[in-house]
Amino acid sequence: MPTVQFVSGRKVCSVSSQAETSLLDQALAAGLAVSYSCRRGDCGQCVATLSAGEVEPIDAARPLLGADGVFLCNALARNDVVVVLPYLPELEGIRVLRSPCKIHELGHMSQDVLQVTLRLPPSAQFEYRPGQYIRLARQGILPRSYSLSEPPAADKLLRIHVRRVDEGAFSRYLFGAAKAGDLLHLEGPLGRFILREGVSVRKTVFLATGTGIAPIHALLASLGQGPTTRCGELFLYWGNRVQADAYFQAPLQELARSSGVSYFEVYSRAPGAEPGTTARHVQDLMASHHPDLTEAQVFACGNPAMIEDARRRSAQLGLPGERFFSDPFTAS
Repeated sequence: MPTVQFVSGRKVCSVSSQAETSLLDQALAAGLAVSYSCRRGDCGQCVATLSAGEVEPIDAARPLLGADGVFLCNALARNDVVVVLPYLPELEGIRVLRSPCKIHELGHMSQDVLQVTLRLPPSAQFEYRPGQYIRLARQGILPRSYSLSEPPAADKLLRIHVRRVDEGAFSRYLFGAAKAGDLLHLEGPLGRFILREGVSVRKTVFLATGTGIAPIHALLASLGQGPTTRCGELFLYWGNRVQADAYFQAPLQELARSSGVSYFEVYSRAPGAEPGTTARHVQDLMASHHPDLTEAQVFACGNPAMIEDARRRSAQLGLPGERFFSDPFTAS
């Protein structure tokens, strides 16, 4: 039976590989903190480096190997393998909690976006970094991942933005039958969409589409709360189809005024674009405003197609690949 060795920072964990069990599930069973979300190969959260050995796909129709490594959710060990998990020192003290939680409050931000406020048991020890996400489960409904929209607060309540998705089981529950006091199960925090400590850049560009604004709002709202990074000038681009979809417009405008953020809205289906441009997507407007990104960092969250195009455009504008950070949102 093959042996799988997981390496995370200075920690090494060896397990006997289980037939027909993904490397992701084996890592989780070993108690390792591995980020994951869709389990389909769409989000890229579980991608890790395969430094030795060979893997094969569970499902040949889904991604196995990508530019950044192996998709653990779809990988089986063919022989002895060594997997190097992404490691960030900023997350060293963060532990993944699995706990019951309750819906504290439900509030419509627009017809199609709901703010869900959650509360954990008083004894729960839950720490997270702005930009991370949680997974929520309810009996009979597949788990769903949601980014936290606010940095840690004194009231210890957790807030997420949920968009109505007609074919989404969790979305239908939250918009339909959910009520304050309902019991859910929470797992988290997860994800690496965080500010890196010790980084110093001339500008930081944030790109978001739809509810992808939630973790970016948490990042921006956390600036100045403690030593993190020297972000330089701050630029925020938020994309929606039409202005009626901009459910978080007023809070962002206020945050921009109080924090010195240059804030721009982009509408892909609006009759016209920003005066003097033809931009209908956030990455287009970023490119027109920032022809040189060599001394920048970019955080992109939302539609996977936007993220991949933004990654490509940023590289063309000189952005080093290690300073592009992304969090794709996939519907479910």
